[in-house]
Amino acid sequence: LLAFFLGIVTAIDVLRGVLMDIGCVAARMPIRAHMQYAPLTGRQDDLVGQAQHRMQNAEVRHVPIVAADGKLLGLLSDRDLRQAGASTLPPLSRYEAPLRLMTMLVKDIMRTDVTTVRGETTLADAGQLLLEHKIGCLPVLHHDRTLIGIVTVTDLLRAYVACQNPGMATPEAEPEHIQRDAPKETP
Repeated sequence: LLAFFLGIVTAIDVLRGVLMDIGCVAARMPIRAHMQYAPLTGRQDDLVGQAQHRMQNAEVRHVPIVAADGKLLGLLSDRDLRQAGASTLPPLSRYEAPLRLMTMLVKDIMRTDVTTVRGETTLADAGQLLLEHKIGCLPVLHHDRTLIGIVTVTDLLRAYVACQNPGMATPEAEPEHIQRDAPKETP
């Protein structure tokens, strides 16, 4: 029996296909109808280890970093955390690497060149930005750069599924038959 591995289909690959089906009414809808309001946020002086723990508990991959007044300063992603753990410093022992992450501040590894949108941005335009910049989320801002929400690739896919199957509820969580990389922690 021969098996051939052709590749992996990612959420971005599916989004690319969704954008080709631009006739969908949802494509012209503003993202405010499908974004996540009041997402988990962090501060630039938070410890990276604490931010990572909060992200894992909330099962999110992106955390907008905001000032005390709610203005967006940057974005921390799971990719930033992985890159910080795989430092370019001389090889660290398996005990030193986690300690290094526990003492670093979010401002040391967050991205400040963040692509953002407004609530009026259409789903199609938001999807195009995600593809062009090869990113997984877009913080949604008021005109004064105050964070009001976040829209992810998953949010856009949910909107598309809802458009294609009117009246059918789109799941907020993963189906039970999909295995996760790691089991959930129980409190």
